[in-house]
Amino acid sequence: MSESPDIPIVRPQTEIEKQLVLPLDPTAFHPSARELEFLKHAISQDEHEIKNRAEEVQKDEKHPYPCLRGFHHVALMMSANKTYPLVLEKGRADPEALFLDVGCCMGTDVRKLLHDGFPGAQVLACDLLPDFIALGHKLYRDKDICPVHFFAADMYEIPLVAPIEPPIPSNVPLGEIKKMSDLLGRLSFVYGGALFHLWDESTQHALALRFALLLRVDKPAIIFGRHQALPEPGYIDDGIKRVRYGHSPESWIRMWKTVFKTIYGPDFALERVRVNTEMISGPPKLLPSPVPLHYMMYWSVEVSA
Repeated sequence: MSESPDIPIVRPQTEIEKQLVLPLDPTAFHPSARELEFLKHAISQDEHEIKNRAEEVQKDEKHPYPCLRGFHHVALMMSANKTYPLVLEKGRADPEALFLDVGCCMGTDVRKLLHDGFPGAQVLACDLLPDFIALGHKLYRDKDICPVHFFAADMYEIPLVAPIEPPIPSNVPLGEIKKMSDLLGRLSFVYGGALFHLWDESTQHALALRFALLLRVDKPAIIFGRHQALPEPGYIDDGIKRVRYGHSPESWIRMWKTVFKTIYGPDFALERVRVNTEMISGPPKLLPSPVPLHYMMYWSVEVSA
């Protein structure tokens, strides 16, 4: 299959070689004061119980993502994004504003979203791996009471056919959503945390196109997230031999402008799309040494009405 500007090729994630997977380390559990406050609300006032449950689901998980080793399944990443207060404000004010967390893992971020006041009936969360969703209910013990509609789905199952055109929304009830195409053109907010950096450049472009197709554009809408990045675009050396592309802030902005130009035309991309980025750097904490300085990019794509 040849790659084209309109339909970028999708390449699967590269598997982590077993001999490179680091053992679990319970001393890596260091929730911030903000995270601990939420976990006491959501799990238990007993800090030992919180740690025990976080370790229990970590041991049960069969997929060796480094972020799980670092207890990111109980970390609060979404609310650290600068656009988060705006998402909350708009979600509280508009009963039609639907929110989706793509790659939700065990659902800590969306549970914090509800805790902060976003209406639970308007929130959906999906992950490729149904195990994560089940472990989230085990961690929080809320399978029958959490109002979030969790479902397992693959974003890349959304078909792309050239020319890519604005979607026609479905009328599938939210509680019956089972696949990503049921949400095309229906969402006001889409979040992707620690997601894009799992793939090469072409596959990230293909994912961004699908994110954009999920948005309704008759009202203001926001896509936002965070992932590993680089000051200059190129491939990330993470010490565990995965093929992962790191965007720079400039290349990230160009990609999103291209995405919306492809779907809605150049005027739409120029006049209605604003991309914001914030780079944060620090020493790597979850990967074997030696690896280069670790850069995380927090970002948002705001579409005006």
